[in-house]
Amino acid sequence: MKIKYLAFLIVICFSKLYAQESYKFSNDTVYVNCDSLNTQFELNQCSGENVFIAQNIFYNTWHKVLDELQKRKERVANDTIEDSLKKVFTEDEARLSKAILENQDKWKDYYETSLHIPEILYNGGSMMPMQVSGCKRYLLQQRIKELNFLLEDLTR
Repeated sequence: MKIKYLAFLIVICFSKLYAQESYKFSNDTVYVNCDSLNTQFELNQCSGENVFIAQNIFYNTWHKVLDELQKRKERVANDTIEDSLKKVFTEDEARLSKAILENQDKWKDYYETSLHIPEILYNGGSMMPMQVSGCKRYLLQQRIKELNFLLEDLTR
C-alpha cells in the first residue's frame, strides 16, 4: 500500500515539474503546453492547470475593469463642470456601470451552462475533466479578450 502511495506521489510531482517547465506564451495568454504528455491523467492535470492560469488572468482583467469604472466615477465627481452637466455625466456613468455588471452576471450564467455540454457528452469517461477544462479555458480566454476591448474603450 505504501509503495502504491509513494508511486502515486512521484507521478504527481514529476508531472507537475514537467508542466512547470512547459509554460508558453501565446499573444497575451500564458498556458501550459500539454502536447507531449502521454497519459490521460497527465492531460487532465495539465488541462486543469491551464484553467487555473486562465482564471487568474480573467480575475485580474475583471478587477482592472472595476478599478477603471471607479476612476471614471471619481473623475466625474471631481470635475469642475456645471452641476447640470455633472448630473448627466454621473447618471451616464451609473448606467454604464450597471450595464457592465449585468453583462458580467449574464456571462457567468452562460459560462456555467456551457460547461454542462462537455459534462454530458463525456459523462463517465476519463476524458471528461480535460474536455470540461478545455471548455472553461476557451470561454475564459474569450471573455478576457472582450474585457480587454472594454478596458480600451473605458480608458480612452
